[in-house]
Amino acid sequence: MDNLILAWITLSCVILPVTGSSSCPSNICECRELEIASRMETEVRCNTGSNRGYVPVFRSFEPFISSLYLSGVELTVLGNGSFRELSGVREMYLYDNYLIRIESQAFSNIDHTIETLDLQHNKLRNLDFLTTHDFPRLRQLLLRDNELVSISPESFVLVPALENLNLDDNHLQGKLNFLQHPSLKGLFHLNLDHNDLENIDPEDFLYLTNLKRLLLSRNQLRSIDFLRHPIFRQLYGFGAAHNLLETVEPSIFADKHLLKWIELSNNLLTNVTFLASCGLRRLEEIYLSANRIKSLPEKSFQATTTLIIVDVSRNELETLPRCALQPFYTQLFMFDISQNPMQCNCQIAWLQDKRRDIHTEKQSQCANLEFLSTDEYEIDDCEALIPCSPTSGCSKYSVGVLENDQQEPYETTEMTSSDASTKTVATYMVTFLVTLCLT
Repeated sequence: MDNLILAWITLSCVILPVTGSSSCPSNICECRELEIASRMETEVRCNTGSNRGYVPVFRSFEPFISSLYLSGVELTVLGNGSFRELSGVREMYLYDNYLIRIESQAFSNIDHTIETLDLQHNKLRNLDFLTTHDFPRLRQLLLRDNELVSISPESFVLVPALENLNLDDNHLQGKLNFLQHPSLKGLFHLNLDHNDLENIDPEDFLYLTNLKRLLLSRNQLRSIDFLRHPIFRQLYGFGAAHNLLETVEPSIFADKHLLKWIELSNNLLTNVTFLASCGLRRLEEIYLSANRIKSLPEKSFQATTTLIIVDVSRNELETLPRCALQPFYTQLFMFDISQNPMQCNCQIAWLQDKRRDIHTEKQSQCANLEFLSTDEYEIDDCEALIPCSPTSGCSKYSVGVLENDQQEPYETTEMTSSDASTKTVATYMVTFLVTLCLT
């Protein structure tokens, strides 16, 4: 999705040579004026040329610099007044450097206009600079792949507009009390993937009343019981893949009636009883690959008819519950059952789109047949399917939502694998993945 947006912006811009009173250090930077939505802006890229280890000296620009790239130039320290000659900068990209320290007044003169600050792939160990600047417009703070072990509670006091906070691939552990401040009430997306978190205290999230997407993959979590807290009721996306989860209780999702996708791949789950939770009536995507799941209960998915992606690949499934899946099977964009020891017999013959033989080949997952091209299972020999008994399902009141409930008020532009471009291609995936497993 981000690439599509970037492509659209690129096609919508008119690139002009820098003119007027602009002063571009052309020997080490590339400067160009962009006409975006009938507004002239300047983009400056100083990640080419001979500048290494220092910030170029900028003089006044007219129009103002809107985007400044200083990535991959081996910066280690960002000194005070590094951008004192600039104004109006909205996007600052400092990724792929060796920054170990940012001085207390490094962003003076531009801190009040910055909306995006990208500090990914550096070596920062603290965020003290956030406490000495006023960032009233900062919406996106990207800190992936640094060396943060802890963050002081005062770090986010002066960032009242923050919506997207990415702390992926650091070394955070213990309590997350840096989240305990009213200034973060507008935070929509929090990425805590790939840290050293063993437990989550919901009390740390009490001010995050608008949080929509929470990512906790690649940590050391053994439980996600913290999701029972009402503060997480408004989530529409949750990820905790690559952890140590052995079980997930259905009651955890009892009030998650806005939740659209769940990512729990690469854990130690042996059952998925939580899928029967009546709180999951808007669930669209479920990712459960690489667990130890042996079966899907007949009451799985009883709460939802909106599923479009189901990934249960690389588990221990031998069969699938026809009556649980059939009501929405035809609407799935992706149904991945690959790398399961499936028993090819009449119980799964309903998966075939046409009445034809089930042939086993080397890529087949039919565990009860040898992998020989001559092996086949005649589904014409199968008896007529017994009609499915109607299930009680879930009433609107069982999830605590009245009939006039509203859709979630906000969705970030960072989507999962079901964004518009993926969905167009994914319409062909159901038949392909099932055929790969069973034919």
